[in-house]
Amino acid sequence: MKPDQTAAGSGDLSQPLSLRANFSWTFAGNLVYAAGQWATLMLLAKLADPVMLGQFALGLAITTPVFMLANLSLRNVLVTDARGKIPFGGYLGLGLITTPLAMLLVGGITLGCDYSSETAKVVLAVTLAKTMESISLILYGLMQRQERMDRVGRSQIFRGILPPLGMGLCLWLTGNVLWGALTMAAAWGLVLVAYDLPNAARLLAKMRRNSSSPDTLKPLFDPVTLRRLLVTALPLGLTFMFVALNINMPRYFLDEHSLGIFAAVASPILVGNTIILSLGQANLPRLARASADRDLAAFKALLLRLLALATILGVSGLLLALLAGGPILRLLFTTEIAEHTYLLSLLAIAAVLEFNAAILGTAVTATRAFGRLLAAFAAIAPLTLLLSVLLVPILGLPGAAWALMGTNLLVGAAMLIILKLTWRSRRRIE
Repeated sequence: MKPDQTAAGSGDLSQPLSLRANFSWTFAGNLVYAAGQWATLMLLAKLADPVMLGQFALGLAITTPVFMLANLSLRNVLVTDARGKIPFGGYLGLGLITTPLAMLLVGGITLGCDYSSETAKVVLAVTLAKTMESISLILYGLMQRQERMDRVGRSQIFRGILPPLGMGLCLWLTGNVLWGALTMAAAWGLVLVAYDLPNAARLLAKMRRNSSSPDTLKPLFDPVTLRRLLVTALPLGLTFMFVALNINMPRYFLDEHSLGIFAAVASPILVGNTIILSLGQANLPRLARASADRDLAAFKALLLRLLALATILGVSGLLLALLAGGPILRLLFTTEIAEHTYLLSLLAIAAVLEFNAAILGTAVTATRAFGRLLAAFAAIAPLTLLLSVLLVPILGLPGAAWALMGTNLLVGAAMLIILKLTWRSRRRIE
């Protein structure tokens, strides 16, 4: 019997799964989680109104960049710490420090922006959900490093299914999005306590028995360890924060009603994003090996194939939006939202650019040009702000789509430039 079959059959967490099994669980988890997000937005559009949908979307738009920074990409840093130079407790300890700081920062932003009382409560409820998610992500890193993506995938499936169920029930009973957002926070907290933490504890126990690992689930707050980890993780945290800011920037210039419509129309693109994410994750190791081996021909060949697939996916979505955008929006949402087929077409064009930019970003990650990656997204952020300031107040919803389109174009161009500079510098060294 193969090791991964033994692991799956006996529940022995010390045994890694096969590459195929890990990819399958990764894809399934990402797909169900994205579908859950989309279903939540659909229920808000069907059972509430665009204002409530906009309040919820605003909560996501505000909290996502803040928690991206607070998370410091600790999951990725933990996964790549193959030799376990920093104890798992250090990652958990740092996360337990940065997460409350993120909650305070979101609270300050919410108060400073002078939102209505109801909108502020919804934003804070989404903050609670993001807090639960942050701790789960660190535990995902531990499971992923041990190549047990079945545990991660199941957790993502739970976190994808429970929120729309709770949101739908709360909206049906109360008609209030606040209770739906609180239910999402409670659902993610339940998954964290009932599934993620017990699985992490069992995994660490197996590691201690099999390899004399000292790691436990107890957080460590040693200043030297935390400072060392912070120095390593901060650049990645800043990078992902700027990525989230660039994506969400146009949304900050829309009122709750317009933002609700924008979020609903944009939600079908989550399916494409999920496919591109899984495609990039699956091929990242091969790109990284070609980069490490300085095999430019293999690197280019694989990258071109991935870009072709991203383009085909994006253009297919664009054609679907042009040919059947209205009926699709009417089926998924409401008549009011279905009137914005032009917005869907613009967002589908933006998605073509976004999918290709995401693949190029994966290629840059494979070259480990992390400093250039951070510099690029930091430079794009003020340009995205400028596009949003110029386009959204004048054009409204289409202006937000045009700003997003311009941002994706800038990101793609920046990734191409970084790849060219990185390979050119390697040729000079050789």
